[in-house]
Amino acid sequence: MQGLAQEVWRLTPTTVNVDATVGELAWAHGPPQDTSEAKRKHRLWYDGIRVVAWGVMFPPTMHRVTAERMELSKAGLVWQAHPYRPELLDDILDWFAAESPGAARQTFTRVSNTDAIARIEKHGYVHDAAAPWDLMNMRDLREIEEPALPAGYRLTTMREVG
Repeated sequence: MQGLAQEVWRLTPTTVNVDATVGELAWAHGPPQDTSEAKRKHRLWYDGIRVVAWGVMFPPTMHRVTAERMELSKAGLVWQAHPYRPELLDDILDWFAAESPGAARQTFTRVSNTDAIARIEKHGYVHDAAAPWDLMNMRDLREIEEPALPAGYRLTTMREVG
């Protein structure tokens, strides 16, 4: 999964899926944090020995909405497919549906990944184009303006901090 995240970031960073960066994989998809996460399911798709797609399914769980009312969450899917194998998203979505029959389901993709949006919509999902979590903010670091600091503040390096 980490290798695929690195390769997708190198080839087409705007198609790195939500929660599928190298950092997110290490932070959010490591060992389960609670009992509901322990029920998540993983699946890998291979081309030979190389992972070219993966999915992590989070089953629906009960959570308290108010002191008197509990509600069942949607099943969630985090996924990534190699940009040269976008058709595997269809397989991932079919797997997700088979693993969560009858449940309300949700998944996300970046607004710039138009192929994934089309595939997800073909499977009956609705893309929320206004969702803030699907944006990819990037900037060129070759030319960076000098920082302007408020009075009384200064910049230091990690070497100076010790």
